[in-house]
Amino acid sequence: MPPPRPASDTRRDLIVVAAIAAIFGVPAGIAGGLRWVEAAGNDTGAGGEPEWVTPDALRAMTQDGTLVKAHVALEAGRGANPTALRYRLREINQILNVSVLAHRRDEITGAAGLARLSGDMLRRVNRYLEAEGIAPLRSIAITELVMTRA
Repeated sequence: MPPPRPASDTRRDLIVVAAIAAIFGVPAGIAGGLRWVEAAGNDTGAGGEPEWVTPDALRAMTQDGTLVKAHVALEAGRGANPTALRYRLREINQILNVSVLAHRRDEITGAAGLARLSGDMLRRVNRYLEAEGIAPLRSIAITELVMTRA
């Protein structure tokens, strides 16, 4: 039977084991914590980053003959498939044109007018998407609007 080890050797072994555990454990703990924070931030319940789809420039005419050129951005809603939206951009553009045609120039002028037009566009596009079995949009942002008398 080997002689018992002195207490100083056991203490030194414990210190070496603790140092090795710290060398590997601290980075592993940090990496795990960062993954957890990233996963919590990407949770769909937390909102996440919005997914925007931008159709080509819209060219339409209002009821009273005003030419409108607009750029819009479509914000995909929860569970939406942006690819499905991109496949239907032609139809969506036509719906956006109809939305402009449903208003007069004075109805879409100013901040209240833009909000009115955007809301109308959103309602019409969402009706179409729901009929196609696609998740509705969260919002439509009008990023540029230029009106010219014909």
